[in-house]
Amino acid sequence: MGIVREVASAFGITAPERADKEFVPNGVSKLFNVRCDANSVLDLFRSGEPFGKTAVIIHFNGNSFHKSSRIRASTLCSILSKRDYTVINCEFRNIKRSNDAKDCVEDVSHIFKWISDHADEYALDLGRVYVTGSSYGALMAFWTALLCNTERFGQALGITGPRFKIKGLGLFTGMTDTESGDRIMRSISKAITRTETSDGGYRDHNLSNAFRPCRNHDLRTLPPVYQVTGDLDSAMPDVMRMDALLDSNGVVHETLEFQASDRLTNGFMEDRASSNECARALSRMFNFFDSADQ
Repeated sequence: MGIVREVASAFGITAPERADKEFVPNGVSKLFNVRCDANSVLDLFRSGEPFGKTAVIIHFNGNSFHKSSRIRASTLCSILSKRDYTVINCEFRNIKRSNDAKDCVEDVSHIFKWISDHADEYALDLGRVYVTGSSYGALMAFWTALLCNTERFGQALGITGPRFKIKGLGLFTGMTDTESGDRIMRSISKAITRTETSDGGYRDHNLSNAFRPCRNHDLRTLPPVYQVTGDLDSAMPDVMRMDALLDSNGVVHETLEFQASDRLTNGFMEDRASSNECARALSRMFNFFDSADQ
C-alpha cells in the first residue's frame, strides 16, 4: 500500500504541520494525522471523488478519554465512507490529572473549526452532519450534539459551538452514564468535577449538570438518536437509561438490541466492523436517520 507524504499546504493545513495521504483498496482515500491543534488530531475518509458535496460523519473511538486510538476505528470509518459520506475519525486528549472534561471538549472544538474551515476544500455539506461514538466515545458524541444543537452546554463551558448543527446521533454500545460507577466512567466523573471547581474552590453545579446527561435539562433540541446494544453488553444499563432519558425529553430515538445468542463482544462495531451484525446495525441506523428526516 503506497503512502505519499506531501507538504501540509497541499491539504490546507497551517504549516509546519504535516499530514499523510493514503489510498486504500476499494477506492477509499484517507487523509490521516491531521493535527488541528496541539491536542486534537483527525483522519479523513472518503470514497472516490464526489460529484458534489457529501454528508459528514464525525466519529469518536471506543477508547476515548483513557487510551484513545483512532486506528481501532479505521475499518469502521472506511466502511461508513463507502456509503457516500466523508468520515472524520477524531482523537483528543485522554483524561489525566493535568486536564479535565472541559479540556477534552475544547480539543474537539478545534476539530470542528477545522471541518468548518475546510468544508469547501473537501466538498463537505455542513447541512448534513452526523456524529457517532463507540463505547466511551459515545459520551463525547453526546456532548458534541449538546454543543452543536443546544445553548446551555456551550454557554456553561464558555466555548462557542461550530456553525453547523448535528442531524443525527449514533451511539454504538454507548457508555454515557456518568453516574454508573464504571471504572473508566469514575475517572471521567472526576474530570467533570475538576471542571466545575474554580481556583477559589467554588463548585459550579450548573456546569457539572450540563456535562451529566441525566441532570442536563436542555435536551429537547437533540437530533434523532440511534443506539446499538446487546443482551450481554456491559453498556446495556447505560443504553436503557439513555432510552428513558430521551423518552422523557421527547427526543426521536431508536435502539437495536441484539440477543445473547449473537454472542457479540464489547465494542463489536469497531472490533468486528466487517461482521454481518455491524452491517445490519449500520443499515438500520441510516434507514432510521432517513425516515426521521422526512
